[in-house]
Amino acid sequence: MLTKFSTVPRQLCAKRLGHSSLRGYPDRTFPLAERACELVLSLPLFPGMTAEQVNYVATSVLEVVGKK
Repeated sequence: MLTKFSTVPRQLCAKRLGHSSLRGYPDRTFPLAERACELVLSLPLFPGMTAEQVNYVATSVLEVVGKK
């Protein structure tokens, strides 16, 4: 599963908090953070992963980047 990152003011959890400092930011208020969010890739990773699961993730990444 891939996760799309976003800056804190754009995250649903922050919007639900309703804190005034997190509302009303126009697009591109945080250009460096927004650019980083476009480049970050989240991969499944947890201590209980089996060798099969690790191999699946690694193989999938290699297929996407064209290394297989």
